[in-house]
Amino acid sequence: MATWYSIDPDKVFAMGFSWGARATYKYGLANPETFAGFLTIGAFINGTAQVATVLANAVNKPFYIMHGDRDATVDLETGFFPIRDALIEAGAIVKSLILQGVGHTINFPDRNQRLTDAFRWLDSTSTSLSVGVGVEDTDLPLMHQPGILRPNYPNPFRHSTVITYAIRQPSRVQIQVYNVVGQLVRTMVDERKTPGEYSLPWDAVDGQGKALPGGVYFSILTVDQGPSIARPMMLLR
Repeated sequence: MATWYSIDPDKVFAMGFSWGARATYKYGLANPETFAGFLTIGAFINGTAQVATVLANAVNKPFYIMHGDRDATVDLETGFFPIRDALIEAGAIVKSLILQGVGHTINFPDRNQRLTDAFRWLDSTSTSLSVGVGVEDTDLPLMHQPGILRPNYPNPFRHSTVITYAIRQPSRVQIQVYNVVGQLVRTMVDERKTPGEYSLPWDAVDGQGKALPGGVYFSILTVDQGPSIARPMMLLR
């Protein structure tokens, strides 16, 4: 997905129901650098035994936990309170909701709205907690380094939209745009001396100031003299 779509690496979340919620806990806590937050519903988990070795990774991570009060498959005393309390003790930021009159199901009343509210809380909480790391602090490829760069966002593009990106150290960002036959149609360069999040106005025009037609393009994005990232783009008419 990160190869073909405009994925913001700072906005990847894990979500699951039942056994999927257990996997969200176990896999998510084993890979905390990958996920900005976690949403679990009716987790099929027995206390904290399944995540005991990775609970320490929960520090400063947002968790939204839902569980039905009539869940006969995994009751509150087994699948809700122990993991919730353990996460809080480990330093996680936890918001929880006991669903009244709900059993072991994902089809509970007002599900879509409740899940939307939960995601919005996770998104806003993770954003407020965002901290930077330098390139030298991680062995992850550039495209997956949290906060280093968010190329081609949003996508699809429209004329006169804005590209946003974030850097964690002084950088020179160059974006070259090619059409589907490989012709270079636009080059944009932005140099920043201070780490932070920036925007680069995108006027969908070629080097002669003519508006580019709608269609598929490819961008080559380079930070300093480092490796380049290629991304497909869709320009709307």
